[in-house]
Amino acid sequence: MEGHHCISTLEIAEIYFNTSSQNLKQLAKDFFNSMDEDHDEKVSLTEFLNNMKEEGLVKAENPPEMFKALDMNRDGSLDFKEVMALYYVIKSGRPFCGGCGKFIPGMFFSCSICFDNEDDKFCVCPKCFSNENKSYTHKHMPDRFLDNFALLEAKRKMAMDTRMPPPLPEEPKKKSTWLLRLLESAIGVAVVAGAEGATVAGSTAVADLAAEGDSCSIM
Repeated sequence: MEGHHCISTLEIAEIYFNTSSQNLKQLAKDFFNSMDEDHDEKVSLTEFLNNMKEEGLVKAENPPEMFKALDMNRDGSLDFKEVMALYYVIKSGRPFCGGCGKFIPGMFFSCSICFDNEDDKFCVCPKCFSNENKSYTHKHMPDRFLDNFALLEAKRKMAMDTRMPPPLPEEPKKKSTWLLRLLESAIGVAVVAGAEGATVAGSTAVADLAAEGDSCSIM
């Protein structure tokens, strides 16, 4: 749609930062300062790799590839906003692809069974998931995978179902008498046709049922 775009990880991180409390903002700034070893207001690849290795911040199979993904302006270093994107990745548990091993900055597919029951929720990027010659093997079938948006919606519906009260038992249906069926027919016609046409249609219903009533004994 015009005026809309796919929001980036950096933009998401910036939104979270701007709406955070002062305490959380300070924690984010402390995180940046801890990575900026030479205090030049940017994080080099060397500083990034040192922190990744020493602190074990994320399980990256290819840290330089992740650095490249975070370096949005391609200047060879990470500024504060780009490090905030890393901070968001860590806190939100953004995954690495179980196929190619690369960091997934956008939409991904997760195994719904592993997501609920395993230590590794097993996620793959769209390219690997859609590849007919899949670059990965997994113990569960592809039809068990959901993208992150569909998975979130499925979890929401499951939570709502657990909160819903059990359905009330249905009341036994009463036997319709000729008069009751006549009223039900007239009401149904009024709802569908509207008040203006209800009189004519209702009269037709009365005439149709009157013939049946001739053969019934009304007590």
